[in-house]
Amino acid sequence: MLRYKKVKVRMKNNTDATVARVYFRRSSDSAYTDDRSLSVTVPAGDGQFHEYLFDFSSNANWNGKLKRLRFDPIQFTYGTVIIESIELAP
Repeated sequence: MLRYKKVKVRMKNNTDATVARVYFRRSSDSAYTDDRSLSVTVPAGDGQFHEYLFDFSSNANWNGKLKRLRFDPIQFTYGTVIIESIELAP
């Protein structure tokens, strides 16, 4: 079991998109997959910083040695996303 169970992201969304996603890979994984990811809803284009918590504690694949994280802030056609911080949390 991993000591950290959550990924905290603080960002500002200046787009019309409303979903952000974090993927993870363990030492034994060769690719990112949907069963090793979590998405959260984000407000579209409000111009404010918000903190988002991706809680992997109920994901059965969140174990072993974490090798990589991939953060897909959002899929959008125009605008900007500003990421202030990304951190692991217990």
